Amino acid sequence: MCPVLFLQHSSIEERDHLQVFLRIRPFTSAERSNGESLDCVSIESPDTVLLKPPCSTDKSLPQTGQRFQFSQVYGP
Repeated sequence: MCPVLFLQHSSIEERDHLQVFLRIRPFTSAERSNGESLDCVSIESPDTVLLKPPCSTDKSLPQTGQRFQFSQVYGP
């Protein structure tokens, strides 16, 4: 493979990198009054969130949180 073509291919990959942004909206008054779990989403860093299962989920299922990473996270 020609080195020039390899460098061009590499720069195209960097330029076309996909970015994903997450916006977390505030709970509505109806959600708050229904007793929705307000701590189900935690912003751990500017690009990472932790999702925890609601208290009302089936207790036989694993109750661990799941961590997701984005380009940027915007809180409520």
